Amino acid sequence: MIRSLYSGVSGMKNHQIRMDVTGNNIANVNTTGFKKGRANFQDTLYQTISSGGNSKNPAQVGAGMSVGSINNDFGQGATQNTGRTLDMAIQGDGFFAVSNAKSDLITAGNVTPKTDPADLKANYTREGVFFVDKDGYIVNSGGMNLIGQTAGVNTPNDKSDDAYGAIRVLLEDDTSTPAVPLSIEALTISPDGKITGTYTNGNPVKFDYGSGSYNDSTSLTEARIAIVTFANNEGLIKEGQNVYKENVDTSGAAVFGVPNGESQQINSGYLEMSNVDLTEEFTTMITTQRGYQANARVITTSDSMLEELINLKR
Repeated sequence: MIRSLYSGVSGMKNHQIRMDVTGNNIANVNTTGFKKGRANFQDTLYQTISSGGNSKNPAQVGAGMSVGSINNDFGQGATQNTGRTLDMAIQGDGFFAVSNAKSDLITAGNVTPKTDPADLKANYTREGVFFVDKDGYIVNSGGMNLIGQTAGVNTPNDKSDDAYGAIRVLLEDDTSTPAVPLSIEALTISPDGKITGTYTNGNPVKFDYGSGSYNDSTSLTEARIAIVTFANNEGLIKEGQNVYKENVDTSGAAVFGVPNGESQQINSGYLEMSNVDLTEEFTTMITTQRGYQANARVITTSDSMLEELINLKR
């Protein structure tokens, strides 16, 4: 009876954790790019009452259950049309890379491309809400820089010269003194992640790839959004604010690249919504509640049996 008490306690405790996961899923039913979680149970230790042998099976009593894992379901969420160019949804596998390590990305106000993606200190997200800030950097709602491919664009099959850094639109024409402010009229993002655009003066938008100068030969009229993939998406660590952190031991190292425009593409003007299915979550909530109630009944029933045992003395 003592074993059944503790088994019931473990059942109540871990069904509460499952309810916490379900509640978090339901709370994020309208969170852009959210991936739902799922709590998986497993049984725990067993006490052998009688060992088997001579065609006799062993007799074992379990000690309850525990949460074996809480997995994230990275299934594709539905896309919602917003009509806004810098709202982007990834179709297929992969993540946007974002970083707030401005001291590493920027030197004297200019982008410093990193040949080693690990130097970016990036986080990863499926949320595609981006803006152009006052300095021309494309940032997410948390102010983190969107990472793009800053070199190797013309040699897609040669990864040795690829470099990655923050994407920045130049907002000043420094060919004259004083510099002339520039305003963006329109930006266009293609399925393979290429960003182009025009200024209000009709000239093509220029992107900073290192010098910070509008007139420099390294300032190009095209940027390319980086897409990052992992061997095991479920091994990523949730950091909150719709971003994930790499965990090399479980997710594998981040592999930087660009979308191929076919099986993996960026849809501009759309957002990927949460992949939470309310019907499924409500069903899980009901079964979790019943499981919690059943384990509570085990405790009260075991308590009644103990009471009967104690009353034998009377």
